Amino acid sequence: MDLIHVIPNLKNGGAENMLVNLALQLCKRGYKQSIITFENSKGDFNFSKLNKQILVLNLKTDKKKSLKILKETTAPVILWMYTSILKFEFLKLRYKLNNQYFWNIRHSDFGSLQIKQKLGLYFLGIVSNITNSRIIYCSYKSKSVHENYFFKEIHSCVIQNRLAKLPPAKINKLDYNFILFVGRNNPQKGPEHLKKIVFDVLKTQSSFKAVILGSGWNLNYFNKEIQDRIKIINSAENVFDYYGNAKCLLYTSLYGEGYPNIIAEGMIMGVPLVGYDTGDFNLMIQNYDLAEIVSNKDEFATTILNIINNQPTEQQRTNAINKISPELYFDKTINNYIDILF
Repeated sequence: MDLIHVIPNLKNGGAENMLVNLALQLCKRGYKQSIITFENSKGDFNFSKLNKQILVLNLKTDKKKSLKILKETTAPVILWMYTSILKFEFLKLRYKLNNQYFWNIRHSDFGSLQIKQKLGLYFLGIVSNITNSRIIYCSYKSKSVHENYFFKEIHSCVIQNRLAKLPPAKINKLDYNFILFVGRNNPQKGPEHLKKIVFDVLKTQSSFKAVILGSGWNLNYFNKEIQDRIKIINSAENVFDYYGNAKCLLYTSLYGEGYPNIIAEGMIMGVPLVGYDTGDFNLMIQNYDLAEIVSNKDEFATTILNIINNQPTEQQRTNAINKISPELYFDKTINNYIDILF
């Protein structure tokens, strides 16, 4: 066994999706792995993707086998998410496990009302300083935030996801002008900001629509005056048709972001971007010439209108894509993990 992953389950989520993609790519490079879960994962969204290439064990039903793998191998262990970190620290003490292990932190920051989570971070910060763990953060924002909660700074690194989907060879043309938002309706995504920004833009640009790709949105949430020009799509198979035709991509997240994949997907299509300085957005766009950072709703809307009136040429978009592409390849993430683990 070359590597062991520990994760609560294999449901459809950011950490779970990242683990499966990483594990499958490592399989292709010849690394033998196993995944230990704390819940029965046979019916989970990501379980079938493993295609029997990787051994998946449930600690409750396969306890002896799971502990045997941990005890009888020197393979490093990656602990995905806080729950795995806490439970493994207990297992390590109880069963005297000696594997080198890595905390894989998948959160970046928290909202002002998430008091319990923040108190929990202080506890984990103390634990990090008295264990032999090493820490992998999913973003630079995540690293800076957690170190403010006393997470140890030595033996830590950042490995960004770079898990954005790659566009198909053909992009279908859409016959209307629109601005684009991609994301679910969640407080961290700044829905109140999006509502105001979309209204300000559409009332000025009467020929434009706003396309929203994501779950949880309701047309009645938006101002009645513009509802007939808002298109809500809960799930789109042809998401890159929208990236490829959008005049501007909006990033209104206020907190909780690390490495936002929608920004990577937008950049790989050469879409002009406007967003707040949350997560790693600022770092991601350093080599992308079609992005703007704003600090409030009014500036956001004004910047979008300026982009609409000064659209980049096809050559400018192509140049921007070529410049940023090397930063977005998932192979770069795989190589980072291999360097750290082995």
